[in-house]
Amino acid sequence: MFKNAAFAKKSFPLLILGIFMMYFYSGLQNDHLNVLTPYYSQFGWSANAITAPVTAAGFVVIVATVIIGTLFMKFGVVKVVVPSTIVLGLSCVGLAFAGENYAIYSVSLFLVRLLV
Repeated sequence: MFKNAAFAKKSFPLLILGIFMMYFYSGLQNDHLNVLTPYYSQFGWSANAITAPVTAAGFVVIVATVIIGTLFMKFGVVKVVVPSTIVLGLSCVGLAFAGENYAIYSVSLFLVRLLV
């Protein structure tokens, strides 16, 4: 696999990034609702209100997958994944600071679901 030095130089960082992305997928995508639902229920938010941004982003992801795949081919993986990872990190920070503000919570959770 790494017989070509140029290939190894470009592929190894992507492999490492792929490991982190799989962690984000499992950690942020599946377990976050198990934590967020009980927390926001204490503020009187319904389960539907808590999960609505994830559901909406799930529908947008269907179209975004084609668009992002096209961007990968046109601009390269690094130019798409690096900004996406930065926005994903900012979205996680947004979730941390959302508190009882539903607008910040919704936008942050929507972006987390979309980018993961």
